[in-house]
Amino acid sequence: MLTADLHLAHGYTLADLNRLARASASSNRTMAADHRDLVDAAWSAIADAIYAAEHWLPEHELLRLGKGAIWSIVRDHRQTYGYRDREWDAGLASAPRFCAYWLGQQVTPSPEGPIVERLTLPRLLAALTDTQRRVVAAVAAHDGDRPAAAAALGVTEKALNHQLRMARMTCAALWVEGETPRRVAGRRLDRRNHRGPVASCGTLAAARRHRDRREPLCPKCAPVEAAYDQKRRARR
Repeated sequence: MLTADLHLAHGYTLADLNRLARASASSNRTMAADHRDLVDAAWSAIADAIYAAEHWLPEHELLRLGKGAIWSIVRDHRQTYGYRDREWDAGLASAPRFCAYWLGQQVTPSPEGPIVERLTLPRLLAALTDTQRRVVAAVAAHDGDRPAAAAALGVTEKALNHQLRMARMTCAALWVEGETPRRVAGRRLDRRNHRGPVASCGTLAAARRHRDRREPLCPKCAPVEAAYDQKRRARR
């Protein structure tokens, strides 16, 4: 069984080794690792130095070696969690290279955003209809307040939302042009605003078109919608 007065080498005892290891760990104020781990690291470094030395080493030299071992652990810990070097208060994930590798963040500002916006915005706006451009401009002028934008244009909010949605689909289709488009709200982007031939009056589709535009039903569409409503009530 090891005792505190066990002689190691060059006049140092096990008690001296434990005392120097604790002193080395206590001098660290970074809280970057468990205190027990720091003591163990200093203990091993000091013990190796005592047995490897050909002559007696002063305590301040052993303390320096113990603190060096502790600093290696602290530095590795901070590097693992992305702390900026030599800045203790920078915080987690503050090192530029850590952010660039693990978080995909640019170390320096990228010019891509302004360039893409400057080149694509005119093309996207040109692809919209006049009505869609007016709606987009009104929403932007009112900081995204759709009711206020609808009131400024003199249209209903439902009509404004419809035009915004169609504008979004057109821009998305142009953005992925040449690629397989994804689906947005149940519609394919490659269809854009084209929905095929316009249904002629006297059909249910034409009657619904009148309703969507808040128009009165024409003489051909009125009986079609009345017959559809009658069938729907009968099914209930």
